[in-house]
Amino acid sequence: AEANYPNLRMFTVERTPAETPQADCRGQWRVCTPETVGGFSAVAYFFGRMLHKELGVPVGLIDSSWGGTPIEAWTSLEAQQAQEPLRPKLDEWQKRIESYDPQKAQQDYERLLARWEEEAAKARAEGKPAPRKPQPPSEPRMNPHRPANLYNGMIAPVAPYAIAGAIWYQGESNAGAASIYALQLDTMIRNWRAIFQCGDFPFAWVQLANFMARQSLPVEPQSWADIRDSQFKTLSVPNTGMAVAIDIGDANDIHPRNKQEVGRRLALWALAKTYGRKHVVCSGPLFSGYKVLGDRIAVSFDHAKSGLTAKDGPLTGFAIAGEDKVFHRAEASIEGRTVVVSSSKVPKPVAVRYGWANNPVCNLYNNDGLPASPFRTDDWKPTEIAPGD
Repeated sequence: AEANYPNLRMFTVERTPAETPQADCRGQWRVCTPETVGGFSAVAYFFGRMLHKELGVPVGLIDSSWGGTPIEAWTSLEAQQAQEPLRPKLDEWQKRIESYDPQKAQQDYERLLARWEEEAAKARAEGKPAPRKPQPPSEPRMNPHRPANLYNGMIAPVAPYAIAGAIWYQGESNAGAASIYALQLDTMIRNWRAIFQCGDFPFAWVQLANFMARQSLPVEPQSWADIRDSQFKTLSVPNTGMAVAIDIGDANDIHPRNKQEVGRRLALWALAKTYGRKHVVCSGPLFSGYKVLGDRIAVSFDHAKSGLTAKDGPLTGFAIAGEDKVFHRAEASIEGRTVVVSSSKVPKPVAVRYGWANNPVCNLYNNDGLPASPFRTDDWKPTEIAPGD
């Protein structure tokens, strides 16, 4: 209701999949008012609002987004073809296009629709929620999930706009193939930097928030944990940042409501790293290294200058394993800017993980109130890890 900011302007790119890179897109610049802001990206608005207030300069925000879409839709075909591990997905889509039969697809849809109508009627009669209605068939060539389709229709037309940077909030739709997400994110960043012709412009993303059933095992090798790991490791790309959201998700809602804090954490990084505000702490603790000290492991962190703290109770979220790759819940204590981890069940530890689950129970922060990112010290594959206790 208080969103009257004449010098905050918003442009929303109309959702447009395309088979080839487009030169133009639909949309218009709007002045930020209570009447116009509601339809805009909440995270982008709160990010831009904080920059506008802190820097005292006009801010323009371009929202090019489509919920539930995968990262490969937002990266050029050429950039993905140049990466061997990404080619199988491209080939898979080509086969889907070649085998598409519109008549059969329509028949299958009509069968699903008839079954849904019966199930929905039964659910209503029993006072239960109806199942989700099936979607009509769509030509795979124009599918918004097809690699490069949203890049072609919604990114290429915007370039080479003179942008100051980019923010990215995505990853859920790639959880089924988390092993290549780090390469996909790296590829997309470099692709966008090339086409916008603004050099290695600042690029920050939101690490996936906590979601689904609460953690019950010491580590739970799950897809969202792997995506977070990929997002954390992509910080090796120059001039990139990450807003950790492991404490502000919603177990029952893939779209958590606290957009304001997400936008604020992104803006903290921009203020500190792009706009030189040296007093601004831009991140929670990020794993930087570890040492094995007999039967304990000492873990060190960046962004811990103010000190480390456990929020709302004893420090939790750490697990420790020996060479058998069985993780056990660890006792963890803060010693200066390090966390020392141990377990009586692991006399010769070799690895530590923190916050390793879709919805982890973890509470490490720095004294500036920002949460630590989940991390691991090992490179073990999920199939190599034995169940712990």
